[in-house]
Amino acid sequence: MGRFWSFVLFFILTPYIIHHIGVERFGIWTIVSVLTGYLGLLDLGISTSFVKYIAEYYTRKDYEKINSVVNTGFLFYLGFSFVVIALAMIFIQPILSLFNIPPSLYGEAVFVFCLGLVLFGVSNSFNVFGAIQNGLQRMDISNKVAIAVSIPGVAGTVIALEYGYGLPGLMVSNALILLVTSAINVIVAHKIFPDFKFSPLLLSNKETFRLLFTFGYRVQVAAIAGAIHFQLDKFLLAFFLNVSRVTYYTIASQTASSIREIPLLLLNAILPAASEMDAGKNREALNILYYRSLKYIVLIGVCLLTVTFLLADPFLYLWLGTGYEISANTLKILMAGYFFNILTGPGFFILNGMGKPQYGMRSSLLAAVMK
Repeated sequence: MGRFWSFVLFFILTPYIIHHIGVERFGIWTIVSVLTGYLGLLDLGISTSFVKYIAEYYTRKDYEKINSVVNTGFLFYLGFSFVVIALAMIFIQPILSLFNIPPSLYGEAVFVFCLGLVLFGVSNSFNVFGAIQNGLQRMDISNKVAIAVSIPGVAGTVIALEYGYGLPGLMVSNALILLVTSAINVIVAHKIFPDFKFSPLLLSNKETFRLLFTFGYRVQVAAIAGAIHFQLDKFLLAFFLNVSRVTYYTIASQTASSIREIPLLLLNAILPAASEMDAGKNREALNILYYRSLKYIVLIGVCLLTVTFLLADPFLYLWLGTGYEISANTLKILMAGYFFNILTGPGFFILNGMGKPQYGMRSSLLAAVMK
């Protein structure tokens, strides 16, 4: 329900936001989001380790190691975010000069990028508390939190646009919602894990960091390759054409990504479950998990691919009106590729849960090179 709710909000808010800020500002917002996402890929893969080891140690009832993972991760991200933000601020002009941003919008782009960097730092540092929910397989709570904070998020978006604050107002609204979400995740962590102790300077250690890094860097390589595979198109469009073209492509790519999220809902629970099964040496359960999840992914994927090809044109016309025909054709092409991509999902997450991320790393590198 949490994912479905975000899916609905995306389709309601996208035409509303484009109508108020225009295709060029929406393109700038997209570019900034992608840039801050790329910066997050410089974290040595530490974040990818949280859910796997929290689930494993919780199965073994080793609560002290869970505390070590959380505190080590928080302390690392605090320092990491500070360094990344400082460097990005220094090189902000060369970075933004790579894109065809109109001179009249350059000031807004700088503000949005700077605030986006700050949000990046806060989000990264506090994501470790949200990882406790997923590591303990309490996705029900994480989705309830997402639904709850989305309501004031929508209200903030409407207020910012209706009162004429435009793109900067949207970013400020997002900042407030992020702070609220972070505070809620900290509270929830204490509620569902009573043995949780937060003391980064005392509970962080090199051994835990080495463990997280050894697992995480392989997944990180896969994440970087995946980001290149899925996001490079937007940069190329902005570089060779203009930011308005990014908007048309983003409509198709975000729609395809939202549709892709439907079968991927099954995969979100696989990593902690596979980590638990592997910790318990239950290989038979892992085999059942793989084949059952693959069958459901294929069934749902075929249905969604067929519906997309049949309804892409009328859907985008009813949603956004005329002038977005190129987005409909792009959507069909992307969905065909996404279908084959999601078939690798069950194996990818199960292998990561078993502590064998090198196979996913190799396949992602191959996809990035072919890109």
